[in-house]
Amino acid sequence: MRRWVWFVAIILAVAFARPVMAQNEGENPRIQIFGGYSFLRWNQPIPGSQTSYIPNYVGTSNQGGMGEIALGVSPHVSIVSNFAGYALTRPTSFTTSANMDVIGYLFGPRYVFHLGKFSPFAQGLVGGSALIGNAAYHQNTNAFAFGGGLNYAASSHFGFRPIQVEYYLTRFGSANIQNNIRVSTGITYSF
Repeated sequence: MRRWVWFVAIILAVAFARPVMAQNEGENPRIQIFGGYSFLRWNQPIPGSQTSYIPNYVGTSNQGGMGEIALGVSPHVSIVSNFAGYALTRPTSFTTSANMDVIGYLFGPRYVFHLGKFSPFAQGLVGGSALIGNAAYHQNTNAFAFGGGLNYAASSHFGFRPIQVEYYLTRFGSANIQNNIRVSTGITYSF
């Protein structure tokens, strides 16, 4: 069994291997690192307010940061590891709230369209999200993010991402789904 695992791993590595060459315009970088500001619009059902399967929602605007590493596996496809963190004020009832942090860790494919120095992209990421409060409160759940953005190559290594917009779904609580939006901007470094 172990031989088959190694055999498949070697076949996949050879199939997706890219020759070491200079970065050409219209081609994915081998590795791209992104870091920047991120805004999360968190739509949280108010606990205890659900009537007839329709919860009352309250939205909060949350500031944070995002970082990601994208590994180019073909001229248009990258595999992305995305990590984000936000300071969150979560409602605990109609009149009270608690300060918490939301951490997201997502992975998945990205398809890049090359238009000269501009590279719009679309991606679908899956993974998890953690809601962290004081020492007594910690909750994990599945998370999904679907959206896209635009990269601008300022030079052969440095670039700017003016916008990235994603639908960010989480499911904290027993049956509550949070339909969230996150918007990010920042700097990229490619090599």
